[in-house]
Amino acid sequence: MGKRVDPSQFKPILRAHVADLRPRQAEVLDRLMPKIEMITESGCWIWMDHSAYNGYGITNFAGKPWRAHRLMYAAFHGDIPGHMVVCHRCDVSSCVNPAHLRLDTQLNNMKEAAAKRRWAGQERTHCKRGHPYRDLDPTRSRQCHECRRIKGREQWAAKKAKGDSHAY
Repeated sequence: MGKRVDPSQFKPILRAHVADLRPRQAEVLDRLMPKIEMITESGCWIWMDHSAYNGYGITNFAGKPWRAHRLMYAAFHGDIPGHMVVCHRCDVSSCVNPAHLRLDTQLNNMKEAAAKRRWAGQERTHCKRGHPYRDLDPTRSRQCHECRRIKGREQWAAKKAKGDSHAY
């Protein structure tokens, strides 16, 4: 018999804690400012260098890869606790203006995105086969209940036809 494990020993998996980079603020600015275009109308500082598929800037600093907005937040505001995300007040993913960045939880960020109609795929209310989604909550993954039910029945029928004893 195996050794019993106390569930209290397990800790939730968190993002890596980011240390305060305020002492290196001048170094961060010297490296990043040539890659930023300032938009005077909105006040956004747009990242013009490498970007990820979702529009967030990517750079290297102190031998580590960084999201540009997270680097700017750490340089101007300090620590980023592991359970927090850096959110944009301006809703522009390529913006790195420290005045436009704030900390929040992922759950609150998703709720805010839904309230502002920024949630990807929010306009979809039916699956590709035309079945309506039952759950339109942005904090949960959306799957078509009807398609899942049909697929489960097909898998069960295939196992039964094959003679799988667990299909009955």
